[in-house]
Amino acid sequence: MVRSNIVDIGSEAPSDIGPTVELEGFDMTLAAYEGNYPSPAARPSGMETLDEVAQKEPEQPQSYDHYKGNKGWTKWLGKHLIPLSVFAGGAIIGGSVTHGVYTLKARNGPAGTTSTITSENIAVSPPTTNPGLITLNEDGGITISGSVKLPADIQVGSLNSGEAIILNDGAVLDCNGHSITGDLSHEVSGIVVEGGATKVINCPAVTSFGKNGAFLYGKARKDVTIEKSSFSENGQYGILGDNYGYGTLEMIDVTAMDNEFDGIALSGWDEITLENIISSKNGYGGLVYADEGSLNVTIEKSSFSENGQYGILGDNYGYGTLEMIDVTAMDNEFDGIALSGWDEITLENIISSKNGYGGLAYSTYGAGSLILNEVACADNKLDGLTLLAEGGPLDVVLDGKNSFHNNSQHGIGIRVIGSSVLTTVSVDGKTAVNDNREGGILFEEPDSGGSGSVDFEVVKKKGSLTTCGNSNFDWDTGNYVSTFTGPGKYVCGTATGNDVPTCNPCKDEKSRKLGLGN
Repeated sequence: MVRSNIVDIGSEAPSDIGPTVELEGFDMTLAAYEGNYPSPAARPSGMETLDEVAQKEPEQPQSYDHYKGNKGWTKWLGKHLIPLSVFAGGAIIGGSVTHGVYTLKARNGPAGTTSTITSENIAVSPPTTNPGLITLNEDGGITISGSVKLPADIQVGSLNSGEAIILNDGAVLDCNGHSITGDLSHEVSGIVVEGGATKVINCPAVTSFGKNGAFLYGKARKDVTIEKSSFSENGQYGILGDNYGYGTLEMIDVTAMDNEFDGIALSGWDEITLENIISSKNGYGGLVYADEGSLNVTIEKSSFSENGQYGILGDNYGYGTLEMIDVTAMDNEFDGIALSGWDEITLENIISSKNGYGGLAYSTYGAGSLILNEVACADNKLDGLTLLAEGGPLDVVLDGKNSFHNNSQHGIGIRVIGSSVLTTVSVDGKTAVNDNREGGILFEEPDSGGSGSVDFEVVKKKGSLTTCGNSNFDWDTGNYVSTFTGPGKYVCGTATGNDVPTCNPCKDEKSRKLGLGN
């Protein structure tokens, strides 16, 4: 049995055996034992082959047990079959340790000697579909086609540039719980996806690469899936996705932490799904997206916190929808969540608090729709919620219970660029804007002048919009043209400006903090 700990790529290997690849936990098959024994005259007593055993003891099972239990063989194999190298034409490994046909070569002397022992065509049951192939590239990296399961950790050696692992069309890389480790001093990316219909799974640590943990690149339709993997402590991005074509990107149970640039930075695709993502403590953003096409993005059960700039920065100049459910963005140096573009954005069960700028900011490049349901933005250094309408009407729906409390500036800041642009805010549940340090709800004066137009409606009879206990004012509507309608209640203290709501008075401190209104 031959066991070692690591697959080392990118390092120089003795010319007589080609690139060194040591396999962890690889139990050599019968053919390996049969092909690697010394001549009868050269081997010690007790090292019979199965054929010899069968001649002497016909009842002896034809199995590996003879070799595994034979002290002479065990001692000889342990001495002479390490390191074990894989070759075919000097460069090709067939499949993974779990399947494929292997040609093995093991030297029993120093590197450079001709004293070698070979065995050929060591078969492991092949898969029924998508057989794997690993090619060792001239620069020391490897290219994967088909389905491959790593048998060991990979340590990238002396690669100065390029990619450690390249995935072709249809490739499936299953790290099988093994790590892929680079060298921060070299401009190398860990996993590079050049093909479509590719999948990366079970990679718990793709780390310490001078460039990116993973680079997803293409100019055609690319469907990519990444599951149960981590890309952390890399010199640039954890995951950089730059796809100029179409296709889908799905990430589930993925971590990107402590990278020098963004944890995850994406551009392209027409469908993106992110679920159970942790992208935190990165030098720039947790998640950054920028595109000009039609895009639908879904983010669920994820956290983007403690990043050097934004928790989430999403800038889509085209069309499409963005949906976030159960997302946290806290303690980021800039905004927790900053979004622009899209036709429709829906945020549900969101916490964006204690950020260095604002909690949530949204701006339009044309008509846009923002739906908030159970959103909490508190203790941010600027506004809890910032709305900017430019180039078209902005429709905002405050559904369920939303709260914007204790922010260093305003609970909600609204700016409308141009007097012809209308912003409508519909309150379908109970929204509370309380105890902010510079004011509750502010209609900011547009940079280009004009009066702006904002219409509020508390849609349901049991609904309410409460703004109480804020410093300076609860409402400041400036010179905007505004209306305040609906069967529900407006609850506030101080209200100033051109048009202001008719409010019920604020209740006591406890009621205000609960956002209960009157």
